[in-house]
Amino acid sequence: MAHVRTLCTQPHLAIHDITCAAARGGPGASRGGESTHLVFVRRGVFVAHVGPRAYVADPRTAVISWGDTEYRVSHPGVCGDDCTVLDLSAALADELLHNRRSRVDVELPLAPATQAHYARTLAVAERGDAFAAEEAALELARAALGDSARTIGLPTRRRAIVRRARELIDADPTSACSVATLAAAVGVSPYHLMRLFRNETGTTLRAYRVQLRLALALHRLRRGERDLASLAAELGFASHAHLTDTFTRLLGTSPRSFRNHISP
Repeated sequence: MAHVRTLCTQPHLAIHDITCAAARGGPGASRGGESTHLVFVRRGVFVAHVGPRAYVADPRTAVISWGDTEYRVSHPGVCGDDCTVLDLSAALADELLHNRRSRVDVELPLAPATQAHYARTLAVAERGDAFAAEEAALELARAALGDSARTIGLPTRRRAIVRRARELIDADPTSACSVATLAAAVGVSPYHLMRLFRNETGTTLRAYRVQLRLALALHRLRRGERDLASLAAELGFASHAHLTDTFTRLLGTSPRSFRNHISP
């Protein structure tokens, strides 16, 4: 009675979107033995029953589904629910949730900004850019868990980690390598790399890579490139429209207008 779409699969994280048409009813069969999940609801409501406790998941409240905890699900609504599941590897779950080991702190009340962040994350994931979806999902998890810690002035070793990550992105900004691949290359977890990178550079990994791609596009256009669809594909943009939208958002002009004004 549930339709599952897998929107992104990376080494430490998968994103599944689920439409559940379950009728109103009490707790179903016991479940467990899965990986740890963060579940965000955009429509409807369901209740996770863990022993004598019950946790509500609705558009204002995300829930943690612990991989080693048995639970049952009930559906108090009449029309099922639509939700998105962030399926975490054991290592990522341990890093994100290390201070919530009591298994009692399951509900995650969401601020309006985090609800908007969820909508943006889903939009990114549905566009098919796995790198962007992975990073957006990790940022969403951070926001939902209230991790607002920020390091000002990173120690030398941490700056070296960020520098190495920048070097790897610089080496091939058109690559679709994952956050996990970059993190493994510099010897830290994906979540840790994202935090260090933002603290040191003031931007996200994805935004940094987009700016590198934009620079390549600018110089190709400067030389009179006319096939924008091929250019977009070559540089790693999802489509001609994606290139145009990115260009307009960051520069206030379209690639065609830029080329016409600057090329010979």
